[in-house]
Amino acid sequence: MTKRQVRLNMKKYQIAVYMLIASIVVNGCLYSNSTTPDLKIKFQQTYENDVIDFVVPRGMEGIVCSMNKDELVVLTFDGTEIMRESYSSEIITIDSSSQVSDKISVALSNNEVITYVIEDEISVKYDQTFDHQIKTIASLGRYSDEDMELVLLETGELYGYGLNYNRLLSENADEETAIDTPVLVAENITDLFQYCYITEDGRCFDIRMGEMSNSLPSGVTELQSYHCYPLLCTENTAYCIYSPFSEWKEEADYDPGYVSAYEAGIMYRLDNIWYYSGTLSAPRRGKGVPESKDAKIDLPEGYDYLILFEGLVGYDEHTIILYSV
Repeated sequence: MTKRQVRLNMKKYQIAVYMLIASIVVNGCLYSNSTTPDLKIKFQQTYENDVIDFVVPRGMEGIVCSMNKDELVVLTFDGTEIMRESYSSEIITIDSSSQVSDKISVALSNNEVITYVIEDEISVKYDQTFDHQIKTIASLGRYSDEDMELVLLETGELYGYGLNYNRLLSENADEETAIDTPVLVAENITDLFQYCYITEDGRCFDIRMGEMSNSLPSGVTELQSYHCYPLLCTENTAYCIYSPFSEWKEEADYDPGYVSAYEAGIMYRLDNIWYYSGTLSAPRRGKGVPESKDAKIDLPEGYDYLILFEGLVGYDEHTIILYSV
């Protein structure tokens, strides 16, 4: 068997595992070790001299913040600051791979995207500049054949660079080939999140499995990801799809705008009450991982909230509160 055949077989196996896991989750089997969230503050920090713009998860290690419009700040789950970088342009968006925590990409208003690798030292892996305004980015896993950067421009053009995963960047190159110059992957794209993107004509794609659906729920306003699959958000309902051309499954109803998904977790507010479904910080008891399903959680008003890996974070202009669950 050739090396390429081995890689193709491995890829088919990985996709089968993704679909199996999703099927198990949908049927509720993973909640056999379910329990109630125990919300505890892991750290609370007030930044009197900084203004917090927004926060994104950093895998299993912490969070990444945009502060003062032009500063990137990386924090661990205990609030330790391990990186702070200032730019001459404003930060548009930040993405840290959900699979690993040592790669962070930041998009700037000067059409530049910088990707950092955080190991014993911090280094720049990529520094690319585009001809048009950047809408959003996705930084995929570093320690696998999925190590790729995706950049969506306001023109609807989707570019990629890095490893040639699924031969997305070049049909004529092997998947282990690194392509450092951005390649036009697709056009007429309206949104991008991790592995998924949607098109102007109402189709949804996953770069691992191809086209997932040729129709979208009515009124889609945002693309997120749940269980590593597309999560489409309308004004007050989130829908997910777990296999190509299956039905969109309704995941949650919520107060307009109050929903956040990450990996295998989702939190949302409905009728002013917050709910959490996902992995808990509690130690395992027997088989499986302790998880919660649509459990009510009590959160203070006045903060924006974001789900993390085994936790959540709330923030306003000057304060960050990170919770375990």
